Amino acid sequence: MASTQHNEVTMTQLDDGNNTFYQHRLERLGIAYRTIRHDPVTTMERSLEFDCLIAKNMLVRNKRDDTYFLLMTSPTARIDFKKLAQTLKTSRSSLNFASADELAAVLHTVSGLVSPLAVPESHVANLRLLVDTQLCHQPALGFHAGKNTETLVVSYTDLQKFCELLGYTITPIAL
Repeated sequence: MASTQHNEVTMTQLDDGNNTFYQHRLERLGIAYRTIRHDPVTTMERSLEFDCLIAKNMLVRNKRDDTYFLLMTSPTARIDFKKLAQTLKTSRSSLNFASADELAAVLHTVSGLVSPLAVPESHVANLRLLVDTQLCHQPALGFHAGKNTETLVVSYTDLQKFCELLGYTITPIAL
């Protein structure tokens, strides 16, 4: 097993066009996964072709208290921001999608490759992970991590374990 020493990684190390970083990370933490190689996926509709549920992931910022929410939903879900704001006990006007700079700073990634697999190993106190309750019992969740021609597949249970090992809790909510 690889060393458990945690080093900060840069965005270029994470999104270098391959999944090696993510695969090694999952292996080091003892998380079972499989890899699906495919033609580039650039739309969520295309993700419906796979034998797993490809999660749609979005980083949203609450500018009122500078909290970030990594939202995980089904590929066809539409987020009702008014309902989300009520659930989070904030105003709709305070919720925005994170900017490219915020994606780089918080998750060390870029738009199109947002994933819970990208959460930093050094715990980010103002980052919360929220998952649509419809995903909570999925045996196979797919995430693009590093490139859009490979999907890493884990069970929801293993995703929870992965996040907990990094100091995060996934909170199920109705989106």
